[in-house]
Amino acid sequence: MNETITPTLDRLESHLPPVTRRIFKLNRRIATAGVNAAAGATKAVCFATQEVTKRATTGLSTIRGQAESAADRVGSTAKSGVKEVVGQAKAQANATLDTLEDETISLLDDANEAVGDEPSGAYETWTKAELYERAQELDIEGRSSMNKSQLITALRSV
Repeated sequence: MNETITPTLDRLESHLPPVTRRIFKLNRRIATAGVNAAAGATKAVCFATQEVTKRATTGLSTIRGQAESAADRVGSTAKSGVKEVVGQAKAQANATLDTLEDETISLLDDANEAVGDEPSGAYETWTKAELYERAQELDIEGRSSMNKSQLITALRSV
């Protein structure tokens, strides 16, 4: 557009009287300076917009990375938490089974005592105290540290 307007303005300016020509020339310079200033401002705005875009892109990338890292940490924490809870549940279940076994043996021993004073039949029906007493009679070594099943095994081996 400048390529067609400038020659036309030059021709027009050359036909003007000297004072009018100088005013016209001044107005052209002022207009050119205004256009150049506007172009410079436009370039500055474009550059600033590019910088803002670059920074926003970098910021978004950083935020995405931080979010992914946080999600990984949450997942890892949840996984270890589940493992810990499962381990505690297993330990509690084992402790409960041990307690139930001890209570069952105690109840069976009480029932056997209620049925009669002298044990008869298989060693499994005897109380631990009865088994221990018999192990004393037979002088079985290590009897004080044995549990019921170990006492039965030791008595059968004599």
